[in-house]
Amino acid sequence: MPPLIALAAGIVAARERTVRSRRRTVLIGVVTVLFLLNLWLIGGPLARERATIAVHWLVAQGAARVGATELANGQYDAMGAANPRLSGPDGRAILAHQRGDDDATLTAARRASALDQENFRARALAASLLRDRGQLDDARRTARFVTVAPQLLAWAWDHPTTPPTARVVLDGTDLGFTRGFYGAEEGEGGRAFRWMAEDGQIRLAPPAAGRAATLVLVLANPRPPDVSPVEVRVQANYWTLGVVTVRREQGWNEIRLFLPADLDPAQPLILDLHTTAIERPDDRREFGVAVASATIDLNP
Repeated sequence: MPPLIALAAGIVAARERTVRSRRRTVLIGVVTVLFLLNLWLIGGPLARERATIAVHWLVAQGAARVGATELANGQYDAMGAANPRLSGPDGRAILAHQRGDDDATLTAARRASALDQENFRARALAASLLRDRGQLDDARRTARFVTVAPQLLAWAWDHPTTPPTARVVLDGTDLGFTRGFYGAEEGEGGRAFRWMAEDGQIRLAPPAAGRAATLVLVLANPRPPDVSPVEVRVQANYWTLGVVTVRREQGWNEIRLFLPADLDPAQPLILDLHTTAIERPDDRREFGVAVASATIDLNP
Protein backbone atom coordinates (compact mmCIF):
# COMPACT_ATOMS: atom_id res chain seq x y z
CA MET A 1 0.00 0.00 0.00
CA PRO A 2 2.61 2.64 0.88
CA PRO A 3 4.28 2.35 -2.56
CA LEU A 4 0.87 2.83 -4.23
CA ILE A 5 0.18 5.89 -2.11
CA ALA A 6 3.58 7.33 -3.01
CA LEU A 7 2.95 6.62 -6.70
CA ALA A 8 -0.46 8.30 -6.56
CA ALA A 9 0.99 11.32 -4.77
CA GLY A 10 3.70 11.57 -7.44
CA ILE A 11 1.11 11.45 -10.22
CA VAL A 12 -0.99 14.16 -8.57
CA ALA A 13 2.07 16.37 -8.04
CA ALA A 14 3.10 15.92 -11.66
CA ARG A 15 -0.39 16.86 -12.82
CA GLU A 16 -0.33 19.97 -10.62
CA ARG A 17 3.04 21.00 -12.10
CA THR A 18 1.68 20.44 -15.61
CA VAL A 19 -1.41 22.54 -14.87
CA ARG A 20 0.73 25.36 -13.41
CA SER A 21 3.03 25.20 -16.42
CA ARG A 22 0.08 25.37 -18.80
CA ARG A 23 -1.41 28.30 -16.90
CA ARG A 24 1.92 30.11 -17.03
CA THR A 25 2.19 29.43 -20.76
CA VAL A 26 -1.34 30.70 -21.36
CA LEU A 27 -0.67 33.81 -19.27
CA ILE A 28 2.54 34.55 -21.20
CA GLY A 29 0.68 34.03 -24.46
CA VAL A 30 -2.11 36.41 -23.45
CA VAL A 31 0.38 39.08 -22.36
CA THR A 32 2.30 38.69 -25.64
CA VAL A 33 -0.87 39.00 -27.72
CA LEU A 34 -1.94 42.10 -25.78
CA PHE A 35 1.52 43.64 -26.24
CA LEU A 36 1.53 42.97 -29.99
CA LEU A 37 -2.02 44.29 -30.30
CA ASN A 38 -1.07 47.45 -28.42
CA LEU A 39 2.04 47.84 -30.59
CA TRP A 40 -0.06 47.50 -33.74
CA LEU A 41 -2.70 49.95 -32.54
CA ILE A 42 -0.25 52.60 -31.34
CA GLY A 43 3.07 52.02 -33.09
CA GLY A 44 1.62 51.38 -36.54
CA PRO A 45 -0.13 54.75 -36.94
CA LEU A 46 2.85 56.56 -35.44
CA ALA A 47 5.21 54.92 -37.92
CA ARG A 48 2.86 55.74 -40.81
CA GLU A 49 2.57 59.34 -39.58
CA ARG A 50 6.34 59.76 -39.41
CA ALA A 51 6.76 58.22 -42.86
CA THR A 52 4.07 60.50 -44.31
CA ILE A 53 5.72 63.59 -42.81
CA ALA A 54 9.14 62.50 -44.09
CA VAL A 55 7.78 62.15 -47.65
CA HIS A 56 6.10 65.57 -47.50
CA TRP A 57 9.29 67.12 -46.13
CA LEU A 58 11.45 65.63 -48.90
CA VAL A 59 9.05 66.84 -51.59
CA ALA A 60 8.91 70.31 -49.99
CA GLN A 61 12.69 70.56 -49.90
CA GLY A 62 12.98 69.52 -53.54
CA ALA A 63 10.25 71.95 -54.59
CA ALA A 64 11.88 74.80 -52.69
CA ARG A 65 15.20 74.15 -54.40
CA VAL A 66 13.68 74.53 -57.87
CA GLY A 67 11.54 77.53 -56.92
CA ALA A 68 8.18 75.69 -56.84
CA THR A 69 6.94 77.74 -53.89
CA GLU A 70 3.26 76.79 -54.11
CA LEU A 71 4.06 73.08 -54.22
CA ALA A 72 6.44 73.44 -51.27
CA ASN A 73 3.86 75.38 -49.24
CA GLY A 74 1.29 72.68 -49.96
CA GLN A 75 3.66 70.02 -48.66
CA TYR A 76 4.33 71.99 -45.47
CA ASP A 77 0.58 72.41 -44.98
CA ALA A 78 0.19 68.63 -45.34
CA MET A 79 2.90 68.11 -42.74
CA GLY A 80 1.13 70.44 -40.35
CA ALA A 81 -2.14 68.58 -40.91
CA ALA A 82 -0.45 65.29 -40.07
CA ASN A 83 1.07 66.65 -36.86
CA PRO A 84 1.62 70.37 -36.26
CA ARG A 85 4.48 69.64 -33.82
CA LEU A 86 6.58 67.75 -36.35
CA SER A 87 8.63 70.01 -38.61
CA GLY A 88 5.83 71.88 -40.36
CA PRO A 89 6.21 75.31 -38.70
CA ASP A 90 9.99 75.45 -38.83
CA GLY A 91 9.89 74.15 -42.40
CA ARG A 92 7.67 77.09 -43.31
CA ALA A 93 10.14 79.41 -41.57
CA ILE A 94 13.04 77.97 -43.58
CA LEU A 95 11.08 78.33 -46.81
CA ALA A 96 10.16 81.94 -45.98
CA HIS A 97 13.82 82.67 -45.34
CA GLN A 98 14.77 81.18 -48.69
CA ARG A 99 12.24 83.53 -50.30
CA GLY A 100 13.84 86.47 -48.49
CA ASP A 101 10.72 87.23 -46.43
CA ASP A 102 12.26 87.93 -43.03
CA ASP A 103 8.98 88.99 -41.39
CA ALA A 104 7.28 85.73 -42.33
CA THR A 105 10.40 83.81 -41.30
CA LEU A 106 10.45 85.37 -37.85
CA THR A 107 6.71 84.83 -37.35
CA ALA A 108 6.90 81.17 -38.38
CA ALA A 109 10.05 80.55 -36.34
CA ARG A 110 8.48 82.02 -33.22
CA ARG A 111 5.36 79.91 -33.73
CA ALA A 112 7.47 76.77 -34.12
CA SER A 113 9.42 77.62 -30.95
CA ALA A 114 6.15 78.10 -29.06
CA LEU A 115 4.95 74.66 -30.18
CA ASP A 116 8.24 73.02 -29.25
CA GLN A 117 10.73 74.89 -27.07
CA GLU A 118 13.54 72.54 -28.12
CA ASN A 119 13.06 73.16 -31.84
CA PHE A 120 16.63 74.28 -32.45
CA ARG A 121 16.10 75.10 -36.14
CA ALA A 122 13.34 77.59 -35.31
CA ARG A 123 15.34 79.07 -32.44
CA ALA A 124 18.41 79.45 -34.63
CA LEU A 125 16.49 81.26 -37.35
CA ALA A 126 14.64 83.55 -34.94
CA ALA A 127 17.76 84.46 -32.95
CA SER A 128 19.81 85.04 -36.11
CA LEU A 129 17.22 87.36 -37.66
CA LEU A 130 16.76 89.28 -34.42
CA ARG A 131 20.52 89.75 -34.27
CA ASP A 132 20.63 90.88 -37.90
CA ARG A 133 17.95 93.47 -37.09
CA GLY A 134 19.97 94.82 -34.17
CA GLN A 135 17.64 93.39 -31.51
CA LEU A 136 20.56 91.89 -29.62
CA ASP A 137 18.89 91.32 -26.24
CA ASP A 138 15.98 89.49 -27.89
CA ALA A 139 18.45 87.44 -29.90
CA ARG A 140 20.35 86.43 -26.77
CA ARG A 141 17.17 85.42 -24.93
CA THR A 142 15.99 83.35 -27.89
CA ALA A 143 19.33 81.58 -28.31
CA ARG A 144 19.89 80.81 -24.63
CA PHE A 145 18.15 77.44 -24.45
CA VAL A 146 20.89 75.33 -22.94
CA THR A 147 19.60 71.82 -23.65
CA VAL A 148 19.76 72.21 -27.45
CA ALA A 149 22.70 74.64 -27.72
CA PRO A 150 25.10 72.24 -29.53
CA GLN A 151 22.44 71.26 -32.09
CA LEU A 152 21.35 74.88 -32.47
CA LEU A 153 24.91 76.06 -33.16
CA ALA A 154 25.60 73.18 -35.57
CA TRP A 155 22.45 73.91 -37.60
CA ALA A 156 23.07 77.67 -37.64
CA TRP A 157 26.66 77.07 -38.81
CA ASP A 158 25.29 75.34 -41.92
CA HIS A 159 22.56 78.00 -42.43
CA PRO A 160 24.10 81.43 -41.77
CA THR A 161 21.82 84.42 -42.33
CA THR A 162 24.58 87.01 -42.74
CA PRO A 163 28.29 87.09 -43.68
CA PRO A 164 30.81 86.76 -40.85
CA THR A 165 32.36 89.78 -39.17
CA ALA A 166 35.85 90.49 -37.86
CA ARG A 167 34.70 90.06 -34.25
CA VAL A 168 32.55 87.33 -32.70
CA VAL A 169 31.33 87.46 -29.11
CA LEU A 170 30.06 84.13 -27.80
CA ASP A 171 26.99 85.52 -26.04
CA GLY A 172 24.09 84.20 -28.12
CA THR A 173 24.60 86.62 -31.00
CA ASP A 174 27.21 84.29 -32.49
CA LEU A 175 24.81 81.96 -34.31
CA GLY A 176 26.16 80.97 -37.70
CA PHE A 177 29.70 81.81 -36.60
CA THR A 178 30.40 79.18 -33.89
CA ARG A 179 29.91 75.47 -33.37
CA GLY A 180 31.18 72.84 -30.96
CA PHE A 181 30.20 74.87 -27.88
CA TYR A 182 27.63 74.67 -25.10
CA GLY A 183 25.04 77.29 -24.15
CA ALA A 184 26.07 80.89 -23.50
CA GLU A 185 26.80 81.75 -19.85
CA GLU A 186 28.05 84.71 -17.83
CA GLY A 187 31.38 84.71 -16.01
CA GLU A 188 33.22 87.16 -13.79
CA GLY A 189 32.28 90.77 -14.38
CA GLY A 190 29.24 89.74 -16.42
CA ARG A 191 31.38 88.66 -19.38
CA ALA A 192 29.52 86.26 -21.65
CA PHE A 193 31.21 83.08 -22.84
CA ARG A 194 30.66 79.54 -24.01
CA TRP A 195 32.31 76.38 -22.76
CA MET A 196 34.05 74.26 -25.35
CA ALA A 197 34.72 70.57 -24.89
CA GLU A 198 37.72 69.31 -26.88
CA ASP A 199 37.00 70.96 -30.24
CA GLY A 200 35.30 74.16 -31.35
CA GLN A 201 35.14 76.31 -34.47
CA ILE A 202 34.69 80.04 -35.03
CA ARG A 203 34.02 81.71 -38.39
CA LEU A 204 35.39 85.23 -38.98
CA ALA A 205 35.65 87.65 -41.88
CA PRO A 206 39.11 87.36 -43.50
CA PRO A 207 41.56 90.26 -43.49
CA ALA A 208 42.30 92.01 -46.78
CA ALA A 209 44.96 90.47 -49.00
CA GLY A 210 48.47 91.28 -47.88
CA ARG A 211 47.22 93.09 -44.79
CA ALA A 212 49.03 92.36 -41.53
CA ALA A 213 46.56 91.13 -38.93
CA THR A 214 46.51 89.56 -35.49
CA LEU A 215 44.02 87.10 -34.05
CA VAL A 216 42.91 88.03 -30.53
CA LEU A 217 41.26 85.32 -28.44
CA VAL A 218 39.83 85.87 -24.97
CA LEU A 219 39.94 82.56 -23.09
CA ALA A 220 39.65 81.39 -19.49
CA ASN A 221 40.42 78.28 -17.54
CA PRO A 222 38.06 78.20 -14.55
CA ARG A 223 39.09 74.71 -13.52
CA PRO A 224 39.92 73.56 -9.98
CA PRO A 225 43.27 74.93 -8.67
CA ASP A 226 44.87 71.48 -8.62
CA VAL A 227 44.34 70.99 -12.38
CA SER A 228 47.19 71.83 -14.75
CA PRO A 229 46.93 74.89 -17.05
CA VAL A 230 45.03 74.34 -20.27
CA GLU A 231 46.86 74.18 -23.58
CA VAL A 232 44.89 75.07 -26.72
CA ARG A 233 46.01 74.42 -30.29
CA VAL A 234 44.81 77.18 -32.61
CA GLN A 235 44.49 76.75 -36.38
CA ALA A 236 43.22 79.16 -39.03
CA ASN A 237 42.14 77.61 -42.36
CA TYR A 238 44.32 74.62 -41.52
CA TRP A 239 47.36 76.80 -40.69
CA THR A 240 48.62 76.07 -37.18
CA LEU A 241 49.04 79.44 -35.48
CA GLY A 242 50.39 78.01 -32.26
CA VAL A 243 49.69 76.22 -29.00
CA VAL A 244 48.77 78.62 -26.21
CA THR A 245 48.55 78.17 -22.45
CA VAL A 246 45.48 79.43 -20.61
CA ARG A 247 46.20 80.02 -16.92
CA ARG A 248 43.55 79.97 -14.25
CA GLU A 249 45.15 82.64 -12.07
CA GLN A 250 45.09 85.19 -14.90
CA GLY A 251 41.30 85.13 -15.23
CA TRP A 252 40.45 86.05 -18.79
CA ASN A 253 43.59 85.48 -20.86
CA GLU A 254 44.01 87.68 -23.94
CA ILE A 255 45.87 85.60 -26.50
CA ARG A 256 47.36 87.31 -29.56
CA LEU A 257 48.57 85.33 -32.58
CA PHE A 258 49.84 86.65 -35.92
CA LEU A 259 47.85 85.55 -38.95
CA PRO A 260 49.56 84.38 -42.17
CA ALA A 261 49.79 87.14 -44.78
CA ASP A 262 48.73 84.89 -47.67
CA LEU A 263 45.27 83.91 -46.42
CA ASP A 264 42.63 83.86 -49.16
CA PRO A 265 40.54 87.05 -48.69
CA ALA A 266 37.68 85.45 -50.63
CA GLN A 267 37.23 82.71 -48.03
CA PRO A 268 35.98 83.05 -44.44
CA LEU A 269 38.59 82.56 -41.74
CA ILE A 270 37.74 79.32 -39.94
CA LEU A 271 39.37 78.94 -36.54
CA ASP A 272 39.81 75.45 -35.14
CA LEU A 273 40.43 75.23 -31.41
CA HIS A 274 41.53 71.97 -29.80
CA THR A 275 42.28 71.19 -26.17
CA THR A 276 41.87 68.44 -23.58
CA ALA A 277 38.66 68.19 -21.59
CA ILE A 278 37.82 67.16 -18.06
CA GLU A 279 34.60 65.95 -16.47
CA ARG A 280 32.89 67.20 -13.35
CA PRO A 281 30.96 64.93 -10.97
CA ASP A 282 28.01 67.36 -10.89
CA ASP A 283 27.77 67.94 -14.64
CA ARG A 284 27.39 65.59 -17.61
CA ARG A 285 29.28 67.89 -19.99
CA GLU A 286 32.98 67.79 -20.86
CA PHE A 287 34.89 70.99 -20.08
CA GLY A 288 37.83 72.17 -22.13
CA VAL A 289 38.24 75.94 -22.18
CA ALA A 290 35.91 78.94 -21.82
CA VAL A 291 35.80 81.18 -24.91
CA ALA A 292 34.50 84.75 -24.67
CA SER A 293 35.41 86.27 -28.05
CA ALA A 294 37.55 86.10 -31.16
CA THR A 295 38.68 89.21 -33.05
CA ILE A 296 40.81 90.02 -36.06
CA ASP A 297 42.87 93.06 -35.16
CA LEU A 298 44.13 95.00 -38.20
CA ASN A 299 46.37 97.21 -36.04
CA PRO A 300 48.70 94.68 -34.40
